Amino acid sequence: MMKRLVTAAAPATVIATGVWAEGQTHFVAVHVDQNDPQVMNERAGKDVPLMDEANMVPSGVVRLIELQEQDYAYIRP
Repeated sequence: MMKRLVTAAAPATVIATGVWAEGQTHFVAVHVDQNDPQVMNERAGKDVPLMDEANMVPSGVVRLIELQEQDYAYIRP
């Protein structure tokens, strides 16, 4: 059985999605709210590098809703 999961981590809206199935290859996609790098940099007092694989999205909350509408289960951290 395939499980589609999504979680979001604060203080930034970093959304990780993944698909898990017994005996199958797993993958994770990372989505970052386009406003969050600025917030993270201000809090850290320096530039915080993002992983190259991160996908910028206009709104992290909207992306969470879209994923839930696609039957992803939201896991609260």
